Amino acid sequence: LNMAVFTKEVSLLTTNLIQTITGFLPGEENYNLCFEFCRSNIKYHRYLDVDSYKVTRSIENLEIKFKVHSQPEKAKHLKSATEHFLSLGSNPKSESHYSVLLFLLCVSSSPTNAE
Repeated sequence: LNMAVFTKEVSLLTTNLIQTITGFLPGEENYNLCFEFCRSNIKYHRYLDVDSYKVTRSIENLEIKFKVHSQPEKAKHLKSATEHFLSLGSNPKSESHYSVLLFLLCVSSSPTNAE
């Protein structure tokens, strides 16, 4: 895949992302601002690698929190599901696995109040 094709594909995907999320159309001032922001972030990103130790520690802390809130079954299921997930695929416990777990931890809200 050459750089020109890659750049064109990223531009198309960025346009679709902006239109889907904001409804802005190409040519509008707000669309152009969004596009330049996305382009800059893609080009100059400084995303850090996932720290598997921190993710593991966060999950362990969540298990403890479930137990403290008298929800031992949730703690057991979380531990079991996490271990199962980390064992999947040809490369178990990969950075991709921990990235997904980190994403789930970040988007969860008040997990001890969930049914």
